[in-house]
Amino acid sequence: MVTALTGMKAICDYVNRSEVTVLKWIRELRFPSSKIGGGIWESDTELIDRWRRQQIEADNRSTEEPRLSTSEAAAFLGSSETWVRQQIASGRLPAKKHKGKWRISKADLIISGK
Repeated sequence: MVTALTGMKAICDYVNRSEVTVLKWIRELRFPSSKIGGGIWESDTELIDRWRRQQIEADNRSTEEPRLSTSEAAAFLGSSETWVRQQIASGRLPAKKHKGKWRISKADLIISGK
């Protein structure tokens, strides 16, 4: 069932991310959203869910792409490094330690909530 999302707030609420993050995904990761008449953003849940699965699959296939540090993850999400560390500590954001530092996959950032 396709559910239309109209307006950036509805899209951000669905993916549980800030507008800054969603706009970055649109520019850099081909997030499925576009402006319609009057400059209103539009998307739908089916396309977003498919995009999320593709991001996860691409991340799983990619052995060359390194995991992000907490500061890189914060920049990617448009949030603070403190927030990222809190999400890791609470278990809401999967991360692995590598040489004593947290490393986070982009796919985990995309599917985790903000």
